[in-house]
Amino acid sequence: MTAVKLVLFDIDNTLLWAGGAGSRAFDRAFAECFAVSLQDLADARGDVPMAGRTDTAILRDLLRRHGLSQDGDGLRARFIQAYVRQLEVTLAEGRGRILPGVVDLLTGLQGQLPLGLATGNWHDPAWMKLRHFALDTHFTDGGFGEAGEERAAVVGEALARFEQRLGRPIDPRAVAIVGDTPEDLLAAQAHGCRSFAVATGSYSAEVLAGYRPAHLFADLTDTRAVLDRLLG
Repeated sequence: MTAVKLVLFDIDNTLLWAGGAGSRAFDRAFAECFAVSLQDLADARGDVPMAGRTDTAILRDLLRRHGLSQDGDGLRARFIQAYVRQLEVTLAEGRGRILPGVVDLLTGLQGQLPLGLATGNWHDPAWMKLRHFALDTHFTDGGFGEAGEERAAVVGEALARFEQRLGRPIDPRAVAIVGDTPEDLLAAQAHGCRSFAVATGSYSAEVLAGYRPAHLFADLTDTRAVLDRLLG
């Protein structure tokens, strides 16, 4: 089996639980930008899947749900600016936490392999979350929600960025993608990467197993076992 040369991590419910900071900030920014009440947004939540999806796809669905146009010069950029302002406030409310085993795992991988991101978060909110929990220094680059509506586009962006950064082609079979949703696993498989599932989000280990990840963990607390799979 090809040795792992690069590890890409999802953020929410894989590395950390933000305590709902992202959802609250998203709603507040949407209300600010589009004059939609927070109650209406709460009612729409059941119609708009969130877990594992890119911020770009979530924004698209919320706009459609409220009969709003996706067109307009700079609409997404203006929304992201509002979202970033709100996220600074909601993160400061302090409801989140780093998930078990994450710090030990990242410390164990430091200097062993390049570590990056493959997250549905837009670029600036992603780094804000990581900085808030003091995890940002472990990562150098990655793919983000601006890449497109599908998670496969995020992984594609991450691979392209690391090829440029490392100055050489990357064999996708040597890339491990760690995430907590079927979308993470499907995106990894779409590019021929190795998928590592962790059941720390809204999907059970049984559900994730149905997507045939290369490895499946209940959480990341058994640092040695995870490192053995990544470095072995």
